[in-house]
Amino acid sequence: MFVSMLEHEEFNRYNLESLRTGIMAGAPCPEELMKQVNSKMHMQEVTIAYGMTETSPVSFQSHTSDPFIRRVSTTGRIHPHVEAKVVDENGQTLTIDQKGE
Repeated sequence: MFVSMLEHEEFNRYNLESLRTGIMAGAPCPEELMKQVNSKMHMQEVTIAYGMTETSPVSFQSHTSDPFIRRVSTTGRIHPHVEAKVVDENGQTLTIDQKGE
């Protein structure tokens, strides 16, 4: 959605200076896209969210105060009242800082 807005043929006709924040979800957010949203749309406090329909719908989200690189390279923190675990290819629960799904 943000890509479509930035590429809209009349994008420059709109005054977006009052924008401040928003949420990106549904796909990874490349660094370059976040840079364009920050500069061209004036949205310095965009957060990244991750979830599933089954979890109604957001489970993880970055915070507006997180550094830029953290917002574009992670799914953020788990929401309150949500439980999650990271597992390996055999379904074994992993410890903090181990990569899995």
